[in-house]
Amino acid sequence: MPSEITLFSKNGDWKADVEAWKNNFLFYKSIGTQVSVYHREQTKNIWGNTVTDWVSKAANTISITDVYKGAGPGAATRSKVCNNSSSCEEKEWAVGVSITLPADSVTDVGGNAILDIDSVTGTVSIVVGGNEVLSGVVSASSIISDSSLW
Repeated sequence: MPSEITLFSKNGDWKADVEAWKNNFLFYKSIGTQVSVYHREQTKNIWGNTVTDWVSKAANTISITDVYKGAGPGAATRSKVCNNSSSCEEKEWAVGVSITLPADSVTDVGGNAILDIDSVTGTVSIVVGGNEVLSGVVSASSIISDSSLW
């Protein structure tokens, strides 16, 4: 599964850049999914000429559902909805050693299980223009999608 995708409307006038990421810096860690929405519009360049370009534009609704998993069993689900916005982000972060969350279903992994977050799978749904829905799935967990600085 890719860590980045670009979704387009049927007529090509809207696009959404979707990215799942995992940052693993020395004292700060974050993992999540972000969406940026653009509309194709006529603008002026630096010389005053009319050009067609992508302009940041509010979508009706941006919905993100992230499923976080650790090295062991279980998962934690977090969701966020942004209305009338051109961007949206759902993330978990921590300062220090690791990012931990309580598992969704403690019956699957034992009472009060805490997940040491290792990966994220983000499912997005974006409503643009005349109620057209753009949707996709991204994931971050491997060294390829991991933005580490050591």
